[in-house]
Amino acid sequence: KSYKILFTFNRDETGKVSGFSYTIGESEVGPYKRFDPETDGLDLFAGIYYCPGLRTEYAVIANENSLTLEHLYNDPVNLQRVGADSFRGNAWWCSEVEFQSDPAGSISGFKINCDQGNMTNLKFVKMES
Repeated sequence: KSYKILFTFNRDETGKVSGFSYTIGESEVGPYKRFDPETDGLDLFAGIYYCPGLRTEYAVIANENSLTLEHLYNDPVNLQRVGADSFRGNAWWCSEVEFQSDPAGSISGFKINCDQGNMTNLKFVKMES
């Protein structure tokens, strides 16, 4: 089976590529913004996050090159950056973390997905920095 995939690259006012989106068939995915590790600081993600579904809080701690997800009763989870707002965790229940921003561009929460496939889009809301 073959698929038609169309990539669209977005450019800023200087002509530099600032992001992209792609279309598979008739489904558009994205847009994804350009990741600049020198200007996109990990400290923006730090804070206390609450999950209403689990009634629990996690702290996101910014380190020099990664984030750590900490909970009172669970072992810390190391999060390695794989994209502008995406991280890969080292725990089976926290394999993928994607942060969301509000309309002003501030981090407002994150979603956790599990490699096992039995948990997707578990949402956490940022409570404080």
